[in-house]
Amino acid sequence: MYRQRSQQKEKQQREFKCICFQFYNNYNVVSKPVQRSLLTASCAITYCR
Repeated sequence: MYRQRSQQKEKQQREFKCICFQFYNNYNVVSKPVQRSLLTASCAITYCR
């Protein structure tokens, strides 16, 4: 079925839905892809697709 065929690809895409921006020393910005379920308060800005 279509659902089963696209499941693997869907899972990969859902893996990193959010980008976490962290600020260090108020000027250094580090961005990293994170799983939506692993978002923490340490993320200054969170961008979710």
